[in-house]
Amino acid sequence: MQLGCCLCQGSPSSVVRPSHPSPRRRQREPTPSVGRPRPVKPPLFAAVDCLSLPVGDLDEALRFYQQELGHALIWRDSHAAGLGLPSSDAELVLRVDERPMETDLRVDSVPEAIERFCRAGGSVVAGPFPIRIGLCAVVEDPWGNRLVILDASSGLLRTDSEKRVIGNEAPDGGGEASGVSGVECHDESEGSCGRRGA
Repeated sequence: MQLGCCLCQGSPSSVVRPSHPSPRRRQREPTPSVGRPRPVKPPLFAAVDCLSLPVGDLDEALRFYQQELGHALIWRDSHAAGLGLPSSDAELVLRVDERPMETDLRVDSVPEAIERFCRAGGSVVAGPFPIRIGLCAVVEDPWGNRLVILDASSGLLRTDSEKRVIGNEAPDGGGEASGVSGVECHDESEGSCGRRGA
């Protein structure tokens, strides 16, 4: 006797139901491959890292987003600031430059993500290039959508008690990796930079 839902086993008329259902009988899980494609590979994009906004004056933007709209300061340097989004690990990044608004996607490894993205039919627009937390690149899918991808291979940003950036954590999350004397990422061609990352 077969048990299962009608969507998984065929039409309702082909499903055989037991005449005496037993409370101890285990329910079968629907077959995932019927009616839904099964993912072949793990997802490339791990998470949204940030929504990055250009602002003319960082102090005025912080007053607006932090004091008026209530977003907590996570980190700050002379070119950008990261604010928390309470229901997400993503950040709202305010930056002083002319690039348009962008959404940055976190990947485990930018070089590996580029290889996989291109193998699937996408292309690289820029990068990979170093940013303070790791590597960044701009890629384009077959439909012309540009995506900014980044990793935290150099470690997340460390801050002092006033949330000013003072260096990087080690990439594994412990200790100090480097000071802020590394790559300065405020050039328009380099994508959003200076973020905490994760």
